[in-house]
Amino acid sequence: MTRVYYFSRTGDCETIAKSIAEQTQGSISRLTDNQDWSGMAGFLKGGAASLKRMIVDVNFEVPIPNNDTIYLCFPVWAGTFPPAVRIFIEKVGRENIILVPKSLRSRLKETEGFKQIIEIVGKTTDIKV
Repeated sequence: MTRVYYFSRTGDCETIAKSIAEQTQGSISRLTDNQDWSGMAGFLKGGAASLKRMIVDVNFEVPIPNNDTIYLCFPVWAGTFPPAVRIFIEKVGRENIILVPKSLRSRLKETEGFKQIIEIVGKTTDIKV
């Protein structure tokens, strides 16, 4: 079974995750962290939290079985993972995840060890898997 997880501040990663779930007939689950990342203040706070590797509580909507295909879609913050995404990766294991980072201009710096990486750069939310 395919499971698509996403973390989204603006909704772009949710759109991408829905597309992946439709294409793979997979389930979709949002990662939440009980933080307010909205607006310009949230944007700045999020970048700083990512660089500092802030610890947050991450809520998973469904358990993760070991034999599933797992996609993880998220925005790149300050060239790295948002705090909730970093914690999800640590719990699940890089080798089990197909990573789908989304950014307007920058590229993700930490890419080693993942099952696969599908980078989306620019304003598009189109993806073919």
